Amino acid sequence: MKAKKTLVIVLTTLIFLSCSILGFSAVFRIDSVQVNPVTISVVAKTEAEQLQERLAKAYKAESTFTVTDETAREIVDEFPYFRFVSFKKAYPNRIVVEVVEDAEVYAVSNGKDGYYILNAEGTVLGERSHYLNRSDVTGTQYNVLLSGFTATGIKGEMLVGDGNFSYLLAFCKKADELLGGIRRNVLYAEIQGGISPETVVLKMAMREGVNVYLRNPSQLLEEKTQAVIAQYLSADGKGLTDQQRTRGALVVFSTANEVKCVYTDQDIPNE
Repeated sequence: MKAKKTLVIVLTTLIFLSCSILGFSAVFRIDSVQVNPVTISVVAKTEAEQLQERLAKAYKAESTFTVTDETAREIVDEFPYFRFVSFKKAYPNRIVVEVVEDAEVYAVSNGKDGYYILNAEGTVLGERSHYLNRSDVTGTQYNVLLSGFTATGIKGEMLVGDGNFSYLLAFCKKADELLGGIRRNVLYAEIQGGISPETVVLKMAMREGVNVYLRNPSQLLEEKTQAVIAQYLSADGKGLTDQQRTRGALVVFSTANEVKCVYTDQDIPNE
């Protein structure tokens, strides 16, 4: 009789614990995913909604206690315009994912009938038939067109270009930093000259009209970029005048001892 009572108590305890665990699991089971996006374009708002739907399906019925950000990171990677910022658990049954939209900056011909669209680092955000910046509602603002090389790109990965593309991208990235945003001042940038870096010239067409030329990007590229942008901006009060910015050429090169900038009111023909 005593053994029977003990068995009943044990079974009752097990049933109680099972019910408690099931109830506990139900309470801490994810049934909501919130995406907090920082966007700069109208299109990104729709993409954020699509991202939230993908995340909700992926995390449905997962436990709040055991869930990690690994799946969220993988899904965000499927949306090249978004960068993962954070992953938070909102107990008992919700997770919050924060993302930020990457700005379009550059465009490169895909060799067919369209363009690769790149962010400031050179990552391919997308591919389309035009290179208007998608955050511009007026339909008049373009991304900076890069040319003078052939390229291949995969969405979400760095663009791969031949020849001296790496020099051109480094030139543009430094100019972007110094100008506080390259799209404000530059229309396009291209590679000119020979195959070897020593004979290559990088050209940057500024919005006001003057063209910037950087010779031999294999040597002192960062220093040359700093010098020529400072000259263009008149950072030291000895640079280009407003009138000079509307025409001509600003050439930067290096001698044995220093980096030099020279302005001429006549543009330089393509070499």
